[in-house]
Amino acid sequence: MDLRAVMTEIGTALDTIDAVRVYVGVPGRIDVPTRGAAAVVPYPTRVTYDSTYARGMDRIEQLVLLVVGRPTDRSTLDKLTAYASGGASGVKAAIEAHAYTSCDVVTVDSVDVDDVTYAGVDYLAAVFNLNIVGQGA
Repeated sequence: MDLRAVMTEIGTALDTIDAVRVYVGVPGRIDVPTRGAAAVVPYPTRVTYDSTYARGMDRIEQLVLLVVGRPTDRSTLDKLTAYASGGASGVKAAIEAHAYTSCDVVTVDSVDVDDVTYAGVDYLAAVFNLNIVGQGA
């Protein structure tokens, strides 16, 4: 699998969610829309080669960081809850509904919620854990 192509397609899937600004790669700073969120698709955390015989399948562990605003802002938790829900307008639905060509299957296995600091700014964030499977290259 081409890691950059997979990251780009995940970004394309996230771009279908209203009011989400998407960053593919690691940006120097994040601009969170007032009524939305920012999603960062960084480099994969792990690539496992040869999950099946003779380069038949590789597996990628990928994170998606979704930041919604300052942890102390009253509306931040409401926004995060909407994006982290398993419902039709959430991140999981958008990522799993995309028709990928760079890999075979992308699933969102879990989400962790935490305060994060990015470029010196504190945010409430959801970290989505993705499992990606595709043909070995």
